[in-house]
This record gives sequence, C-alpha cells and structure tokens, in this order.
Amino acid sequence: YQQEPRFPERYSMLQLQRKIIGFFCIRVAEDHLYLHTIQIIFSYRNKGYGTLLLQQIEEIARTKNLLRIRLSVFKEN
Repeated sequence: YQQEPRFPERYSMLQLQRKIIGFFCIRVAEDHLYLHTIQIIFSYRNKGYGTLLLQQIEEIARTKNLLRIRLSVFKEN
C-alpha cells in the first residue's frame, strides 16, 4: 500500500482535525460490499476510530441496500 493505488476512487481518507489518520477501501459488488482494506496510523489505534469507521462502512452498505459486507484477512493478522 506504499504505492499509488490501482483504483484511487475506491479509497477514502480518515481525517481527524484536518489530519489524515488512516484510510479505507471498499467496492460495491452485486450483492455485497467488499472491504479491501482499513489502515489506521499506529498512534491512533485502540482509540475507537476503527469501530467508528466500521460503523460508517455498515451505513454505506445499508444506503446501498446491501445486507452483507465481505473481507479477506491475512493469516499473519
């Protein structure tokens, strides 16, 4: 993720007081929302921002009438 993303329109920045503290990438599929990635700067983790972000992603799925959100996880994570 250090390089320019292949589909930049799918990425959204997570900002706190005009400072970017992370980003996420989603894609709308036929019957679900696919969550490609969530990344939050280390010093902002464990402060509830990831939870808030997931709630926002759930709301995005609801507004598109999608009942499922899918994702893949690396074994190392």
